[in-house]
Amino acid sequence: MSLYPKQLKFEDSKRSALNGFAEEHSIKPQTDQKLDPKTFLITVKQKAREKLKPQTKVRLVLRIRMQQLIKPVIVIKHFQSKTEIILEATNLDELWIKMVEQILENIAVFQMNGSGWTFHSIVSLDIHTVRYRPLSGGTYRKLPKFLVSKEALINMKFRNENKTDNQCFKWCIARALNPVKDHPERITGKLEKQAETLNFKNISFPVKLRDINKFEIQNPNISVNVLGYDDDEDKKKLIYPLRISEMDKRLHEVNLLMLEDKILMQKQNKCEAYYVRGRHSNCDCLHLNQNYFKLPCQTIREYANFFCLFPQDQKNIDHIFNDHVSQDMTKEQFKKLCKTAWSKQHSFVVIDLTSPKNCGKYRSGFDDFYII
Repeated sequence: MSLYPKQLKFEDSKRSALNGFAEEHSIKPQTDQKLDPKTFLITVKQKAREKLKPQTKVRLVLRIRMQQLIKPVIVIKHFQSKTEIILEATNLDELWIKMVEQILENIAVFQMNGSGWTFHSIVSLDIHTVRYRPLSGGTYRKLPKFLVSKEALINMKFRNENKTDNQCFKWCIARALNPVKDHPERITGKLEKQAETLNFKNISFPVKLRDINKFEIQNPNISVNVLGYDDDEDKKKLIYPLRISEMDKRLHEVNLLMLEDKILMQKQNKCEAYYVRGRHSNCDCLHLNQNYFKLPCQTIREYANFFCLFPQDQKNIDHIFNDHVSQDMTKEQFKKLCKTAWSKQHSFVVIDLTSPKNCGKYRSGFDDFYII
């Protein structure tokens, strides 16, 4: 039997500033719910985790009412965690435990200092987040020119331009370990031989961010940092961390830049125009894109009513869940639906916003309905 109450309701509010750059989410228990700090933080974990997004700095603040034993005085005290950075590869469960332990330790220290204060009740848990994009480019140029102009990248490719594969991670690591002066971008027979010394056991290509941990364990002399690139925010060029290795002082530290498909980095004005024109003319419009997050929000994402979702990364899953699914199921249920659907070859998840929740709104493929 669980020691913690299951049927609890909370008030959830949100405030934002600087055009969404900074946000504050507040989770409050209802007045008739009497929970101690540890039980409260365990109970709200799932709801709070939904507010934790990649590429943000986050700080938790637990506001509680404290009562003096000597005098009948009640005051509100703030106990906070340290500010943490959330990247694409951050383990949110571990991060949550770390921040909660910091808060509970601060409460214990406060009470042990002989202040005479005891716990009375919970006011709220406040989640403060700020976008984390520390590096930025300058001049506005097309993507290839901008990155090439930095003269800091090696873009690996076969000498025969008609030959391609999905093992760029391997070639980048091999080149970083075996630098050359002439044409370092070329994937040569010699480089292929050098790459054979790397251990890719049980790692499939293309290598996913979450698999880099396994690569580092299997290759104990190498640590890998991964940066992302974005030019969609106010015409600024942004380079930001997607993954920072936790493996310190290794012989080889490799920095990689991960780019999305070129079409995703281009403006979609013409696509938007056709989509809006078709919608206003009562026509069905199909929009094909490889990244949900990159879809124009005001014109396509918010007005589409039927989604066919092939495998997506965690960032896109989070946005899809928050935009269309959160009212019907938990994130864990949605992840389970996606995992089940995507385990079949060429299968996809359907979200039909015109159908009732348990009558075709969520499907694996077109025909298998998901009942919540």
